[in-house]
Amino acid sequence: MKNRTTATSPGFILLGFSTHPAAQLGLFFLSLLLFLLILLGNLTIVLLAWTDSVLLSAPMYFFLGHFSLLEMGFTSVTVPKLLADSFSSCHFISFAGCATQTFFFIALGSTECALLAVMAYDRYVAVCRPLRYLQEMRPEMCAQLVAGAWLSGFFNSTAHTAAVFQLSFCGSRVVSQFFCDLPPLLRLACGDRMASEAVVLMFGSLYGLTAFLVTLASYARVLFTVLGMGSTPGQYRAFSTCSSHLAVVGLFYGSAFSTYLQPVSARPASQALLLPFFYALVTPTLNPFIYSLRNREVKQALIRALGRKLF
Repeated sequence: MKNRTTATSPGFILLGFSTHPAAQLGLFFLSLLLFLLILLGNLTIVLLAWTDSVLLSAPMYFFLGHFSLLEMGFTSVTVPKLLADSFSSCHFISFAGCATQTFFFIALGSTECALLAVMAYDRYVAVCRPLRYLQEMRPEMCAQLVAGAWLSGFFNSTAHTAAVFQLSFCGSRVVSQFFCDLPPLLRLACGDRMASEAVVLMFGSLYGLTAFLVTLASYARVLFTVLGMGSTPGQYRAFSTCSSHLAVVGLFYGSAFSTYLQPVSARPASQALLLPFFYALVTPTLNPFIYSLRNREVKQALIRALGRKLF
């Protein structure tokens, strides 16, 4: 009789990257370094965006503060378990723990998708309709946009998680990844998984593609407007900022779409672990520097904060 994993049974085994001690040690220090950089960079942005008197008045930094908060949560869902498993011979996770990890990973990732669209729309209004910016991006509207991003992200995750964890899991309980995620879990499911795959693909397509198209359309309009400004310092600054943002958007959506918008049956079982590692750790490490720490206003806010501490 095959082993059957349900809400009352033991759980799963996470595959991880390597069983070689030297490789595990190297992975531990690399993951720890990236994790600390993510926490330090994003926590700095959150504190500056929500405490500095100058940044508090700018809607863009209100959104960046929430985005940085999401990045810390998004990474904290998976990395602590990865670090703990680096020195363990059994990478076990309970059924409830796996479901919880999956839920929050999808919820925070989905919220990031929505917030990226909100941030792109903010830049569109600022560059293309500057006279209406203060009216359209008033504080109550910004709060509503952020609340909508959070609520929609958690709703999207609820649909995904419910669709997958109502299935039974037979035979092998080895998840071919270092954390619980939808594609490897669907591969382990027994019985008819077509309906669950359809739900995951439908919600992922509707949610992810809608947010992506809003983001892309907003930045495209910004680029057209910037290119029509003529050769000015303002044009260079706006173009540089927009290009940096688009680089992060491309990294985020490229890895997400290649993972979630491909049917499980069309994905090889031996899929490399590098892609999940990339969007779980590498992209969140780059985001604080690309979005904010290269920004003049953020640097000035950091100098003011350090000045208050020192003097």
